[in-house]
Amino acid sequence: MALAQPQKTKIHYQEIIDNAVRVPDPFVGVHGKWIVRRLAPDCTRVELADLPEGKDESALLHAMGYETANIHLGTKGARRAIASDLKKRPKGWLHRAVKRMARIVMADWSDWQAVVRAP
Repeated sequence: MALAQPQKTKIHYQEIIDNAVRVPDPFVGVHGKWIVRRLAPDCTRVELADLPEGKDESALLHAMGYETANIHLGTKGARRAIASDLKKRPKGWLHRAVKRMARIVMADWSDWQAVVRAP
């Protein structure tokens, strides 16, 4: 199998964080082809499985979605287009889409595992 040749593409990360609708993190930036951000013991990934029993995962996911929206709303004209699209969607569409995506990802993971573990 031939490997694809790397393509020269522009990294838009700095432009995205510069246009986000929130106060930017002063410790995040792009330097050449590197995204640089702080390393700190309190800046880690959140594992849903590690949350204490009875915590509201929906609130966490809402906060994560809010941050994602901050990035998208920084794009000129996006606010109106996003609002228009959301008005057309039926209630519960996101929850159903996430459940479907999770099933697909888990099936893909299982397929990958079967190949990796094959003799």
